[in-house]
Amino acid sequence: MRYRLFGCANNVRMTMKRPSDSANMTYPKPGQILRWMRLAVDNSGDDGIGRGLMPALVDYTDSAGTLRLGAISILADYVAGFSSLRTVSPDWPVTHDMAIHITQPCPPEGELEAECRLVRAGRNNVVSETSIVSPVVGEVARAFVTFTRLPRREDTPTAPATTRANLAERLEKEAPRMRIDDACGFRFEKATSGPYVEFDHSPFVENSVHAIQGGVVSLAMERSAAWAAELALGQPCSSSDIHIHYLALGKDGPFQARAEVLRIAENSVTSRVSVHDTGNDDRLLALGVATATAALG
Repeated sequence: MRYRLFGCANNVRMTMKRPSDSANMTYPKPGQILRWMRLAVDNSGDDGIGRGLMPALVDYTDSAGTLRLGAISILADYVAGFSSLRTVSPDWPVTHDMAIHITQPCPPEGELEAECRLVRAGRNNVVSETSIVSPVVGEVARAFVTFTRLPRREDTPTAPATTRANLAERLEKEAPRMRIDDACGFRFEKATSGPYVEFDHSPFVENSVHAIQGGVVSLAMERSAAWAAELALGQPCSSSDIHIHYLALGKDGPFQARAEVLRIAENSVTSRVSVHDTGNDDRLLALGVATATAALG
């Protein structure tokens, strides 16, 4: 079977080379999740394409042994953010919504490459499309991200409009390797309304304005939806699709990613997922819909 990337035949061509040195950047700080995931980004090319890399590690796999949708979404969100930054600079992009879809299972081998193209750059919003490719099997996910353009203020974060950076830290400085859920401190709880994933505010999961990083929000929502599906179907499940609307910044905590089952099919479950800041009057931070399917085998 042949896969396609942005309308062109995809023979698993990897084009980005990881910078040799770790980036000297004020954000993300040492030990933060983006560095722990060993991401790299490059939006400096003349072709206008934003690129990123992420090792496909077993730390990011689900019960089926394939890479988690939530882990892939962290790469997609980060690369799309830098692509939009180049467009709106000196203003600042804030994630408004993200939809990401698994196109085929991704094995924990090699290094994923993301390629982000802008679809529309308007006065208020920037829309992008990102393809994530595995060197082993080809395209494994497609993401669509919309950013809201915020006019620069005195307290707006600063970052170069074009960046070529390697966030991987030297192994002796890297936070201990473990499953990504454990690294984020996820706790799995049940309520009468449904299951939820709870986690605390920590430097590991916060962004440049000390709120919960957008990719971590999607990771928690994806995991909550997969767990709801596992409880409903009685077997391991993998999230295949999620669409998230980002509504507010989470700065207090603990946070809860809650799942409400909407539909149960023979091999899949679709859930409403939401993230709340329980330390701030249960403020709604994000809302979306996710589908998880029973793992094959």
